[in-house]
Amino acid sequence: MSIVVYFALTWLLIGCFIALNNKMNLMESTVVFLVTLVVSINASWILIEEMELIQVTEQPEEYIGYLLNRSVITPLIVMIGIILMIKSENFISKAISYIGAFVLLTGVNYSLTYFGVFEFVNWNIIYDLIYFAALMLIAVLTYKSYHNLYDKEAVKHT
Repeated sequence: MSIVVYFALTWLLIGCFIALNNKMNLMESTVVFLVTLVVSINASWILIEEMELIQVTEQPEEYIGYLLNRSVITPLIVMIGIILMIKSENFISKAISYIGAFVLLTGVNYSLTYFGVFEFVNWNIIYDLIYFAALMLIAVLTYKSYHNLYDKEAVKHT
């Protein structure tokens, strides 16, 4: 059951990402997506395989749902949150975009425990909140630093 939900959610997020009027260029989008992907994969590897704080199911269908969440859904939610933050004019709209992405990430991750895809051994939802806040912050800082570097390079070549 979980693979159907996560497969549909993946396509829904891809459609939302495409439908948004993206103010980031292709390189900025790619860098932010890949940095988010690398952090997500490495954090999940450390937490699940090395530290054994979270136990993932052995069933292939549920495991594919977990992989979709880790490798596609999480980076796409972060990207959509950043795009909405860039489009926002004032601080309150930016904060709502950040918190909305943060809540959506937490909700999707909580649904993994609901469907039995993984269970927390020595981990809890508070650690998830801290992890997702840090992930969003890393993505925002990556965008800001790459955007500033890209602007400086464009000025040098004109």
